[in-house]
Amino acid sequence: MSLIGAPIWADLAASDMNAERSFYAGLLGWEYGESHPDAGGWIMATAEGKPAAGMAPRPAQMPVSSWTVYFGCTDIDAAVARATQLGATVYMPPMSVDVGGVHMCSIAVLADPGGAVFGLSEPGEHKGFGLTSGRGSVAWYELLSRDLDAATDFYRELLGAKVTKADVPMDYRLVGVAEGADFAGLMAMPDEVPAEAPSYWSIYFEVDDAAAAVDFASESGATVIFGPQTMPDIGTIANVLDPEHAAVSVLEPPRGE
Repeated sequence: MSLIGAPIWADLAASDMNAERSFYAGLLGWEYGESHPDAGGWIMATAEGKPAAGMAPRPAQMPVSSWTVYFGCTDIDAAVARATQLGATVYMPPMSVDVGGVHMCSIAVLADPGGAVFGLSEPGEHKGFGLTSGRGSVAWYELLSRDLDAATDFYRELLGAKVTKADVPMDYRLVGVAEGADFAGLMAMPDEVPAEAPSYWSIYFEVDDAAAAVDFASESGATVIFGPQTMPDIGTIANVLDPEHAAVSVLEPPRGE
């Protein structure tokens, strides 16, 4: 792996941990490990007994609950230096995450030049996602940017990524690293999004039935932003704001795949 690579983890910062745990258990079928006070109350969400994502209490200085995408790296200090050289802003400098005396990982949180928040993670004992497919796993990442060309240049340089244009009517750009499959899409912020909203990363989690997931989300206090809508060769997608207004998306793969 190069200095910085594809995403290896995702965390939710939430103000009401119990409520959010219940919501995502119903939406994605997650179960949860114990809370770790020495890691700020962080807990691991699992599906099929495999690591799927993390949750932690939202820091007081964080204005809203939100998901953070963590890109894997081999040297956290060098990775942060590289990101800042490219124009990123450091929100949380590198810190070691230790649970019960075991070094899990080293992380940092930054914002790209367009304001989209992302994380960097140098694995220790915690290597990242254990669940790579099926309900509750991450299926896709998507950046909605206020400056698509600048974002494209930033992530191409940061990740050493290949960026190609998707064969669709809109300007949608696919991101992949080395010879691996594409893992993310980059697109311009839709006009209907309020002007004060910054660029942001959205995470798509796999579900078995997108319509049922949207119904559950709506009945549980979430706000449906888009969908469910079936996209050829992609599946059925929907975008919602969870009960704490953290943006999250679901994807039901095409039938038979």
